[in-house]
Amino acid sequence: MNGKLYTAPVYRIALVGTSNHATMVDALEKNAPTGSIGFEFSPMGAYRFFHLRLKDIKDRLCHLADLLGKTVSGLEQKIAEAPDVSDKVQVVQQFLFALFMQKEKDTLFEYCVQQIKATKGTISINKLERETGYSSRWLNMKFEEKLGISPKNLASITRFHNCYQALLADPVQFFRQKEWYHYYYDESHFIREFKRFAGITPYDLARSKNEFAAMFFHD
Repeated sequence: MNGKLYTAPVYRIALVGTSNHATMVDALEKNAPTGSIGFEFSPMGAYRFFHLRLKDIKDRLCHLADLLGKTVSGLEQKIAEAPDVSDKVQVVQQFLFALFMQKEKDTLFEYCVQQIKATKGTISINKLERETGYSSRWLNMKFEEKLGISPKNLASITRFHNCYQALLADPVQFFRQKEWYHYYYDESHFIREFKRFAGITPYDLARSKNEFAAMFFHD
């Protein structure tokens, strides 16, 4: 991730911060059976689970115990002892729900995220300034604390997310209708931004198979 190698030991919970770059996930032992349970936090939800500035873990993989202390060690032991995957998931869900209920929602921040999502990443920061009455500097500080990235970067990720979904759903139709015209200045801008997040061009991705990544790209 971001040019660094991170290792997640067995039954250790890792928290991955928001990233602006493509990341490769692989097992240490090639062809060895490997399983993982992943929980994806929405931009509006992540800040309510963790009492820290999410900017501090941007582009990083952190062991949750290093951030939250001894309670996580007990959680990891419960996960290891749970008999099957559904039981392990339930243990983590109960833990996360307790964290979520400890923090109040930030209405203004969530409104901005909703606007970015509703416009599929095409809303300008100037418009967010006009609608909220706050400066872009203040909004950037708010987003870096609550999400780890700026509103502009979230808009870029949102545009990519929508294009990625459409490409996975129907590659032929995607390229035929040139859906990126709605989100980018031109085709070169689209390809450049796509490579930034996917690591390869959209044409190469359409010919590849990435079942792991596909699990995390949904509505």
